[in-house]
Parts: sequence; structure tokens; C-alpha cells
Amino acid sequence: MGKVKRDSGLSDLKRALKSGEPGHLYVFYGQESYLREYYLGEIKSCLVPPGLEAFNHIRLEGRGLTPERLFEAVESLPAFAPRKLVTVRDLDVCKPGEALKKALEHLLPDLPAPVCLVFIYDTIPFKPDARTKLYGLLAAAGHIVEFTPQEAADLVPWITRHFKAHGKQIDRKLCEYLLFLCGGLMAGLKNEIGKIAAFAPGAQITREDIDAVALPVLDAVVYQMTDAIARREWTRAMTVLLKLREMREEPVELLAALGRSLRGLYAARLALETRRGARDVMQLMGYRSSYPAERLMQAARQRSSAWCRRAVSLCAQADLSLKTSYGRGDRGRIIEWVIASLENEA
Repeated sequence: MGKVKRDSGLSDLKRALKSGEPGHLYVFYGQESYLREYYLGEIKSCLVPPGLEAFNHIRLEGRGLTPERLFEAVESLPAFAPRKLVTVRDLDVCKPGEALKKALEHLLPDLPAPVCLVFIYDTIPFKPDARTKLYGLLAAAGHIVEFTPQEAADLVPWITRHFKAHGKQIDRKLCEYLLFLCGGLMAGLKNEIGKIAAFAPGAQITREDIDAVALPVLDAVVYQMTDAIARREWTRAMTVLLKLREMREEPVELLAALGRSLRGLYAARLALETRRGARDVMQLMGYRSSYPAERLMQAARQRSSAWCRRAVSLCAQADLSLKTSYGRGDRGRIIEWVIASLENEA
């Protein structure tokens, strides 16, 4: 798979928006849908005068798109404005079908000056194939912009600003806890911030406010189970497992999350033995905030490195069983087997 202008894509886009002159061709993709839609809105603000959206922002869906509709959208003149915006959502631009492929091969090298064409990947992944002619055309004429989850250093002030917009204050530690609990995607965080701010009775957000209404992601709930296992609190571990079953998570996903969490515990134990800290664990495990690393360091004090290594090994065995015919008979109880085995190891 070859290189397109991915690494510099967002920087190029920011410079173009600052100058008020977006380019002619973009591909927007990536996990961070909030930023994707934000920058699409910025392009629209540059190109589409208020009240002229129906004429100068043409929205197309990839499914069922015909060459005729695409040509009409791209080649028609803007109304009462120098440029216009054409967005195409969820078109597999590298495998579009023969008729549409020929249309794109004709259009992409020589887009009309007034148009800004943006391919947006929302419900399907962007999987470029460097062997295709269309990929080469995108590489030559377009800016590929991947919107990835942001680091805590960027998200903490963003969270603080959004709470402030609701008339609330929150400290850095609670921002990092919110990132751990709800994940680092901005669209989800924005929803949770709105709920928490509406619920919180005081001006200062508390841990209790967050826990009362925030919806935790899978890894955050599984971490609670890992913490209980590390502290030999077997009843609490099984209570969390029941909560996970109520969330209707697939056993494969649950086991994968438990494996990640136990690997984090093992990393924390090794960090303690080598006189390293939570930041080292955070970097090794790819956590976006220090909260889980700090908590794992505390839990790791309760266990030896041999026990942590055995826990990781048991998860690997369970994963193998789950993905073979041997493990298909009672998939829902595989996590219970892991917990019971770890209790016996205690």
C-alpha cells in the first residue's frame, strides 16, 4: 500500500482554511468523526454563502451513485458564488464499479476550478489500493486527511472548554478520568459532557456527577473487573461480569478487553520491579490518559510478576478455546472459567 499525502493532510487543510482557499479534492476518513465533520463545516463556511446551501453544497451518497449524477454535480456552475462544495459519502473510491471508475478517471485529473470535491468515509472504511489507477489520481491531485483520536494533552483543555460553555468547571484529574471512562472520541465525549453538566447540581464537576450519568466504554468496565481480580475481590469481579453481560457484549470482545487489561497489569508489575512509573506504562500500553496507568500501578502491588504472567497466559488459552470448536459449546462462560482459574492461582 503506497503513500498518499496523509501525514501532512490535516496540516495542509488547516493552512488552506486559514487562507480561505480550500483545495479541489479531499478524502476525509478516520475514527474521529467529530473532527471530520468539524473540518467539513469549515470548508463549507469558506465556500458556501448562507442561504445558498441548496445550490452550492451538493450532497451525494456513494451507494447507487451514477456517473451522470456525479458529472452533473461536479461540472454545474455555482450560484452567486465563486466556488461550490460537492460531498460524496461512503463511496469505495478505489473499487467503484466500472462505469463510475471511468467517470472518476476522467474527472479527478482535471476538476473544474469552482469545485471542491470531498469524499467522506463514515460507515465504510477507506482502504486505498496503490495498484489502482484511481489511487494514483488521488495521490497526485488530492489531500488524504485521516482524523485520528486525539491525545490527552489536546483533549483535556477541549473538555474543560466544553464544560465551561455549560457553566461548569472540571479539574485535570477528572478530565483524565472521563477520558478513561468514556473513551477518547470527541463525539461521544461531547454527548457525555452535556449529560454530566445537565445533571451536576454544583458549578464544580465531581467524580460522583460523572459516575452517576456517564456511559462507560467496554475497556473501562473490564478494568473494574481486572482491579477486583488483582485485589482478590472475587465477588466484585463476578458482579462486574454480570454487568458486562447486561451490556450484551460478545464473548470474543469481552475476552479481548480482559486480555488487554491484564497485559496492562503485567506491564505495571514489571514497571514496579524495574523502578519505572505510570507514564512508562501509559506509553507502553498506548493509554490516552494517565488514570488507568496509575490505577494499574496500585493494583499491581497486590500481585507478583509470575501471577500476572500466568493471568495473561490463561487469557490466551481462553481465546484459543473460544475460537475453536472446543470452545463453542458454552461461549458465554469462558470469562467465568478465567476468573475461577485465577482465583485458584491465588
